Amino acid sequence: MDFPFDTDTDTDLRHPCESYSNWLRHLRNMTIEYKKTICPLDCPDSCGMIATVTDGRVARLAGDKDHPYTNGFICRKMQGYHDRLYGTDRVLFPQLRAGKKGEGRFRRIGWDEALDMLAERLREIAARFGGESILPYCYAGNMGAVSRNAGFPLFHKLGSSQLDQTICSATAGAGWSRQCGEIPGCPPENAAEAELIVAWGVNIRVTNVHFW
Repeated sequence: MDFPFDTDTDTDLRHPCESYSNWLRHLRNMTIEYKKTICPLDCPDSCGMIATVTDGRVARLAGDKDHPYTNGFICRKMQGYHDRLYGTDRVLFPQLRAGKKGEGRFRRIGWDEALDMLAERLREIAARFGGESILPYCYAGNMGAVSRNAGFPLFHKLGSSQLDQTICSATAGAGWSRQCGEIPGCPPENAAEAELIVAWGVNIRVTNVHFW
């Protein structure tokens, strides 16, 4: 939260009542919203969350008690996820290499320039070697279903090659099919009626509420 004064210097120079008045004025002008959202991690239950948005910035994340499965639970990863959202190490703009590969030197470029460069390069590769020479890879554990799959229609149109983009869920799915066949698992709500649950290698009470 941004203070309306410098906490290291201004409070030493101003009368306490003046600083307090400025703080109250700042509070009155703040816009606070509570927005329902879901966890973007690929655990993959889309746990319900409530985001406290202060002046357009996420200030707090809490579990959504109205969620039919998680019932207000939120793991530690997501409790502080907004710190990652506003982390100083995040890359927010396209970067173009400014030196030799491996030197770690880049310069910022505009989005239009970056997209034009990508389009030209993809078009050139597809025309010269065919669409199968393009191998798209876009996967991270916090992308969410929308951003992770957004580029697939483009690469399908280009006729590009495809691959399983994670050894995590791909191997788990293969193991499930090998042992259980092509059948879905039971709804997690059924766990409340189970007579025996074996939790093997997971902590379903603290970090693995979704039984994955």
